[in-house]
Amino acid sequence: MKITREKLVNLAKRRDSVESQIDKTVDHLLKNSAQINEENFWGLVYNLFSLWQSKGGDFNAMKWATDEFIRQLVHNQQNPAIALSFVAKYDNKVDALYKPLFNVIKGVGDDGYCDILDSFPLFGSERFKMALMGKIQGKSKDQFQGENYVRMYLHKALNRRVGFLLDEPYKSVV
Repeated sequence: MKITREKLVNLAKRRDSVESQIDKTVDHLLKNSAQINEENFWGLVYNLFSLWQSKGGDFNAMKWATDEFIRQLVHNQQNPAIALSFVAKYDNKVDALYKPLFNVIKGVGDDGYCDILDSFPLFGSERFKMALMGKIQGKSKDQFQGENYVRMYLHKALNRRVGFLLDEPYKSVV
């Protein structure tokens, strides 16, 4: 079977269209997800952190850990609502840190600042609460160097499982 350049371009356009629709669907589900309580959220953060550390705690380990974490929530616990609630709350937690830490974390640049915020909930609930008050010491890079892309990988893991997310009762919200 010969594939022409034109066929490849058309396939790429269709793939982009499908991925865009999946992104929109998952975003809609996240915006309409129930809120997970604080105790359960921080317990799940610990589980994600443990998975990440079990594979070395680096950039590549985060990609695996987030995928495995979401897989476990969706398949093993058979409860996609928990996965959606967790990711929505994780997003909210990271967003909540932007202003309180803006004048506290110095010398890392815009990209580095966002990288630190992205991983910050993995420090745990106590350090997170202190960060909300703008009370952290140093640059807070002691544990999370570089880009971990926690939120991006959590969203990608949800996107890969969109079929499970659309099982009942989720069909009614899409």
